[in-house]
Amino acid sequence: MLYHALTEGGVFIFDIAQPGQIVAGNTTKGFTEGKDWIVLVEKEENQENETLIRRIITLRKVGETYRRDEEIHSLRLYNAKDIAEALDGSIPVWPPV
Repeated sequence: MLYHALTEGGVFIFDIAQPGQIVAGNTTKGFTEGKDWIVLVEKEENQENETLIRRIITLRKVGETYRRDEEIHSLRLYNAKDIAEALDGSIPVWPPV
């Protein structure tokens, strides 16, 4: 079906998150910063549910004050080999798995 939805020469691009990013039972925390902003990230993987939860907090300076935003990203984790097999060779997969 997907193949027929593409125009001739069209490309279907998607990405997946795979399991095993975080050791079971652990939570990772990190940050990235710039001159007037910072992004804080907390990640936890649930191997039983095959999900990854990312809590992202951003602080950015606006005038003399800072604005704070918070997002929660809940991702379903997939094994790339399983996805490639599900496509059953009907669509070329890159990078090859």
